[in-house]
Amino acid sequence: MFSMNVFSKNFLISISLLALSTTAISCSESSSEDKEVISNESASQATESATEEPEIVVEAVPAPVENNQEDESENPQPPEPPEPVLTPPKQNRAPSISLSGVTCLEEYRQGDSMIQVEITVTDEDDSSAAIDLLAEIGDDSLDLSEWISGGTNLDVPGTAIANLPIPEGTDVYLLLLAHASDPDGEKSEAALVIPNRCSND
Repeated sequence: MFSMNVFSKNFLISISLLALSTTAISCSESSSEDKEVISNESASQATESATEEPEIVVEAVPAPVENNQEDESENPQPPEPPEPVLTPPKQNRAPSISLSGVTCLEEYRQGDSMIQVEITVTDEDDSSAAIDLLAEIGDDSLDLSEWISGGTNLDVPGTAIANLPIPEGTDVYLLLLAHASDPDGEKSEAALVIPNRCSND
C-alpha cells in the first residue's frame, strides 16, 4: 500500500513536470514566433519607409516684374557718335586766260610793222600752264605760237607777250585765239578780234 502511494505520487510529479515542460516549450515557441512576427513587421515597415518616395512640395515663386522704363540716372546711355562730315574732293579748276592787244591794224600795215598781243593766265590750283596762239583766217587756222616771247610754258599767274606780223587775208579783221592748259588737262580759251580800220573818234 505504501508502495502504491509512492508510485502514484511519483507519477503525478512526473506528469506535472511533463506538463510544465510542455507549457514552457509552448511559451518559448510562442515567444519566438511573436518575436519573429515583430521582427518581420519591423523589417517590412523599414522597407516600406525606404521605398516610399519623399513628398515634393512645389512652392509658387512669383515671376519677376519687368521694368521696361529703365532709370536713366542708373543706366546712362552712351552719347551717339557724331556723323562724319564728308568733304568732297577738291575739283580741279581750269586756268583763266585773257587776250589783249592793239585796237586796229590799219596803222600797222605801213612798213611791215609788228603788232603786240598780251596773253594773261591765272590758275587757282596750279602754278604753270601751257599756252598757244592761233589766227583764224577764213576756214584756215594759222599757228602763231612761235612768236610768243619766252616760249609756250608760262608760270602762273603771269603774262606772255607775242610780237607778230599781220597775217595775209586780214583785210577786214584779224581773229586771234589763245589757249591755256594746266598739267591736269583742263583747258581755257580766249579770243580777240582786231578790226582793220581804226576809228576816227
